[in-house]
Amino acid sequence: MVSPRAAEEQLASRFMSAAQGNEAETLPEGVRWEMVIITPEIAQQWLQRNPRNRAVNARWVDTLAKMMREGQFVPTPQPIIFDENGDLIDGQHRLLAVIKAGVPVRQWVVWGVPEGYRLYIDQGKPRGVTGALQVMYGKNYTNTAEISVLRAMIKQGDSTYILTPPKAVQLLNRYHDAIRWVLAHLNGKPGVCRAPVQAAVARAYYHYPEHELAAFCQILMSGEVSSPRDSTVVRLSQWLRERTGLYYTQEWRRRVYYTTERVLVAYHNNEILRHLRPAYTEMFPLPEE
Repeated sequence: MVSPRAAEEQLASRFMSAAQGNEAETLPEGVRWEMVIITPEIAQQWLQRNPRNRAVNARWVDTLAKMMREGQFVPTPQPIIFDENGDLIDGQHRLLAVIKAGVPVRQWVVWGVPEGYRLYIDQGKPRGVTGALQVMYGKNYTNTAEISVLRAMIKQGDSTYILTPPKAVQLLNRYHDAIRWVLAHLNGKPGVCRAPVQAAVARAYYHYPEHELAAFCQILMSGEVSSPRDSTVVRLSQWLRERTGLYYTQEWRRRVYYTTERVLVAYHNNEILRHLRPAYTEMFPLPEE
């Protein structure tokens, strides 16, 4: 007896072969594969055939909708799927995004697959942004640490910001030098070398001399005072290490980011801060902002 997983792989192979025009291959009876221009009206109709599915990730819908509006959404061979009962079993986020974007998109659609395939869809390991870029450009193109800093740079400390591969390529082309510089100078110290801190320094890379930023990073990691202006940086280092477990909330990441920016400005201006408080606005705009 063929296992469900093996049957799924065989069926997927036949889908692709038939879709590519192989006359020797035909789709299983009752299964249909086609390219469809999906309008917001069609998406609304199809979502009415969605009686049970996983919870919607609103942030991912927003990201897909933005890609669609900007013309960056690509109809890959991963289709929207309906089962033999006409129920939607894969593609709800894409359909919701079509409605939110208000624009039509081209998408492969498969109709009539066995209902039991619900259990096996999307069981492969997701690539994520880093994996997708490494598959496209090679393992040395980027890594998880660089993408985390990039996210935090764009969203003021929030390293969980959803970033699509095309957008990541665009931003890395602009800011790769700063990101690689900061990871070379501020890395390996638990509690201190986190994405919100690194992102603040990466932004400052476009405003302050490298030798000054390198000294700042060294003081932050060592926690040693050699001149009065170093004391505020050392206090920041201690403050970060004492609060390592709090990095998991968005509010805290933003506070760390803006506090690091405030201390960077104080260090540059030879100012000694009595209290560590976050900056109230962005101190280091990026070149395109």
